[in-house]
Amino acid sequence: MILKKIELNNIRSYSEEKIIFPKGAFMLSGDIGSGKSTILLAIEFALFGLLRGEIAGNSLLRHGCDRGFVSLEFEINNKSYRIGRFLKRSSQGISQDTGFIISEGLQEDLSASELKARILTIIGYPQSLATKGKNSLYRYTVYTPQEEMRKILLDSPEERLEVLRRIFLIDKYKIVQENAKTYSRILRERCKFLEGTIKGLEEKKKLLKEKESGFEVLASKISTTEISLREAIKLSDESRKILETLTKKVEELRDATRIQESEKSNTTIQKASLERCNKRITEIGTIPEKIKEKLELLKKQESEEAKKIEKINYSIIEMSKNKASMQTKTESINELSARINSLEVCPVCMQKVDHEHKQSYKTEQEIKTTKIKEELERITIEEEKTKELLASERKTIENTRIEISNTRLLLLKNEERTRIITEKEIIMKNLLVSETKINNLTKIIDENKGIIGDFDKEKKTFDEYMRAEREILASATSLRREAEISRETITLLKKEVTIMEQASKKLEKISTLASWLSEHFIKKVSSIEKQVLSKVYHSLNEIFTSTFTTLVSDGTLSVRLDDSFSPVIIQNGYETSYESLSGGERTACALAYRIALNKVVGEVVGSLRTGGLLILDEPTDGFSEEQLDSLRDVLNNMNFVQICIVSHEQKIEGFVEKVLRVVKEGHSSKVNEI
Repeated sequence: MILKKIELNNIRSYSEEKIIFPKGAFMLSGDIGSGKSTILLAIEFALFGLLRGEIAGNSLLRHGCDRGFVSLEFEINNKSYRIGRFLKRSSQGISQDTGFIISEGLQEDLSASELKARILTIIGYPQSLATKGKNSLYRYTVYTPQEEMRKILLDSPEERLEVLRRIFLIDKYKIVQENAKTYSRILRERCKFLEGTIKGLEEKKKLLKEKESGFEVLASKISTTEISLREAIKLSDESRKILETLTKKVEELRDATRIQESEKSNTTIQKASLERCNKRITEIGTIPEKIKEKLELLKKQESEEAKKIEKINYSIIEMSKNKASMQTKTESINELSARINSLEVCPVCMQKVDHEHKQSYKTEQEIKTTKIKEELERITIEEEKTKELLASERKTIENTRIEISNTRLLLLKNEERTRIITEKEIIMKNLLVSETKINNLTKIIDENKGIIGDFDKEKKTFDEYMRAEREILASATSLRREAEISRETITLLKKEVTIMEQASKKLEKISTLASWLSEHFIKKVSSIEKQVLSKVYHSLNEIFTSTFTTLVSDGTLSVRLDDSFSPVIIQNGYETSYESLSGGERTACALAYRIALNKVVGEVVGSLRTGGLLILDEPTDGFSEEQLDSLRDVLNNMNFVQICIVSHEQKIEGFVEKVLRVVKEGHSSKVNEI
């Protein structure tokens, strides 16, 4: 892996900067706080994004800015990539925005997690790191912050071994062993359960055999009983058919007896009805002939008399009207005469009315009145005669109506007599039919008197057959029920035996697997892990020892690794602690361990594509002039493709190919190539 260029926008002390990284060894120099380490953090952020506990958004985004950006170009196997990540500030804090990756001219926008997964694939890191907060592989091989250089040496042996397992990707062996142990324990627990399941298998097999033998005996009994049952059913069916025939005849006999009694009762009723008819005919007697013609003549006569009465009534009304009119005229004449008699002056001509004129008018009016009275008397006499005639006519019509009523009564009696005569004829016919039926039924009853006895005898035989059938059926049902229970028991036992036999086979298989896991597989995985660790140990120990010896030329001081990969320091033939070394010696020890890790990881983990890159952050703390020269020899011998050294040591500028000077102007950092 070769770093080519990085662009920083609002990242810590950088407001806007582009940095081109040269190949080979180059140095980032500058005063403390100028912004050297920011470049290294930006590289790591571009590759892996924010890392909880290692790279936080608030430690990267420039104060007072809402957005920041890092773009990194790098090359792997002659193929260029460019990745970009964005930071944004919100009320919830600082977070990553959607980033991008450009490869072969094609840009793809990805979320922070998707981008990390893609980068891990490109640089050959395991995808399991995509969900982990820490990135030990990168931090211990490519780039370690200055303050963490000595951490791995100060860790406990257990912690150090766990770190190395993760770095060399051999923690999977431990995981496999732990999983195998867990699975083996689960299998043994399963074996215990299966042992409990198959307990009593032989007893169940024996019981199953006994039940099957018993079932065969029951089947034989059922077969015999079913034969007996079929015979009993045959006898009862034959008897039932005979009984059904006799039952039909008995019913016919009973029906004949019932009908005979009904006909006798009906004959008695009909004779009584016939007697009533004769009596009524006698009571009605002889009816005169032509009653209907007489009734029609009387109705016609009544109609004519009614019209005559109506005409007389009209005459009386007219006479009453004339009398009223004459009385009104008389009253008017009298009233007018009185008025004229009382007049002194004529109201029309206004002349005096003399006595003679009054007497003349009075005489004239009295003549009129006399004539009216005479006419009135004549009308009154005529009215009285008319009323007498009306009374006479009313009496006549009343007599006619009485005669009509009597005639109608005679007509009704005649109709009744005719109806009764018809009814009598029907009764006499019915009596003849009933007597014939009674005679026929009497003959049938006499012929079938013995049927009742035959029916009773056959009924008794049928009941005996049915009782025998029920007893055999009950026995067969009981045997079938017993056989069904036995069959269910056998089925259940077979199922249990099958389950137990399967469990037995499974127990054997699981027991074999559990034994193989604990006795062979786990040991084999442990052996493989030890072999890998041994290879790692020898390579790491060799490079660590030789690198330390090159950096520290003191013949009295040497180092090696023990089996827990802890540094063992020998001084003047005695083992001493890391803390008792001088500052330069401690730095040399940590740097030697770092360089050894980088080289050995590249050899062991073949998929890694970051092996040719080494980033050293202030690696020479406490170094003497001689040790600085030795560092150059070490780096030259390691054949790294690209080395980035962050340092303020001026002497290092002499053995790198390029120097990038970081300066801080005001509150903003800049990088200049020297």
